[in-house]
Amino acid sequence: MLRRAFVSGWLLALWVLLMPSVGISHAADHRDAPNLNLENGGPRALDINDVYLFRSPTNANNVVMMLTVNPLIAPGEVVFFSSTGSYEFKIDNNGDVVPDITLNLAFTAPRGGKQEVRLNRIDGNGQPVQLARGQTGSNIAIRGGGQMRADVFDDPFFFDLDAFRGTAGRNFNDTNQVDFFKGFNTSIMVIEVPRATVKGSTNTITLWCRTLDSLGRQVDRMAIPAVNTAFIRPNRFIGNAPQGQDLKRAFNESQPVNDRTAWGNEVRNALVAFGRDPNTAAAIANVVLPDVLTFDVTNAGGFLNGRRLADDVIDIELNLITGGAIPTDSIPLNDKQFRNQFPYVAAPH
Repeated sequence: MLRRAFVSGWLLALWVLLMPSVGISHAADHRDAPNLNLENGGPRALDINDVYLFRSPTNANNVVMMLTVNPLIAPGEVVFFSSTGSYEFKIDNNGDVVPDITLNLAFTAPRGGKQEVRLNRIDGNGQPVQLARGQTGSNIAIRGGGQMRADVFDDPFFFDLDAFRGTAGRNFNDTNQVDFFKGFNTSIMVIEVPRATVKGSTNTITLWCRTLDSLGRQVDRMAIPAVNTAFIRPNRFIGNAPQGQDLKRAFNESQPVNDRTAWGNEVRNALVAFGRDPNTAAAIANVVLPDVLTFDVTNAGGFLNGRRLADDVIDIELNLITGGAIPTDSIPLNDKQFRNQFPYVAAPH
C-alpha cells in the first residue's frame, strides 16, 4: 500500500534526477554497471538492461518473465550470451524478499553461431532440477508447461533520449521526436510458465534478476528501471562516492532484502538534496526499495504491477511532473511492433 501511495512522488523524483544527468550509457539500466566492460560474450553479456514481468496475452494462466542484456547491439553485430557466467530470475512468493524459486540459465560456448542453453529450477533445498535444454534461436519446451527462448531481438526499450536531456537542439515541444533506441538490438531471455508453478499461497510474487560471473559472484542486478542510475552516487545532487568506494558496483552486488538498510540513506539523501523534505524522501525511498518488481499474477495491468513491454514509463513521468501540460514524449510505441504470440518481442534489426 505504501508502495502505491507514493508512486507519483517517486516517478516525479526519478524524472528530475535523470533529466540533467542521464547519458547514452545510463538510459534505463543500459551499461549501469561500471565494473563490466564491453568484451563480446564476456562481461558485456552480463550487463542487465531491463526486466519485464507480465501476464501472458495468449494464456491468462501463464506468467511471462524477460531479462535483457548486451546493451546497444548494432544491426549485424554478432554477440552471444556469456558462456562463463550465468543468469538468474529470483522469485519470492511469500513477501519476505528472499527468493523461494531461482530460475538459472547457463550457456555453452558458441558453436556455428548457436549456443546451448540449460534452464534449471532451484527451490529452497538448493538442488537444481533441469527444466529445459536446447539451442539459442529456438523455442524450447519447459518441463511442467510453458516455453523459453534466448536470442537477439529488437530492444523493447523506447524513448526520446535527446529531448529528455535537452540536447541536440531538441525538447519535448518539437514536432519531430526521435526514439534513440530505434534500430538497436539486445539479447533477451524469455520464459513463460504457468502461474501456479511460481506463486505461493497468495497471487502476489516479486521478481528481480541478477547475473553471475564465472566464480558465481553477483555482478549486476535489477528490477525497477533506473534505481541504481538515478539514486546511487555519483549523481549531480550529492556528488561522488567517498574516495575508494564504488557505490554503484556495491549496489549491483548487494541483495534486495537488505536494500532499505543498506541503501535507504543513499536514496533519502539524494531526494533531500533534490529538495524533498525528509519525511517525503523517506516515504519515496520505501517505494523504490527494495528494488523488486511486485506482480499480481491474476492482474493484466502494468507498471508498477510488474512491467509490460508496451508500458511507457516516460509518458507517466511527463504527465505527473507537468500536470498534463506535456502529456507525452511523442514516442508512444516501440520502433517495431511487439508480437501477439510468444516470444512477444520483435525480430532484430
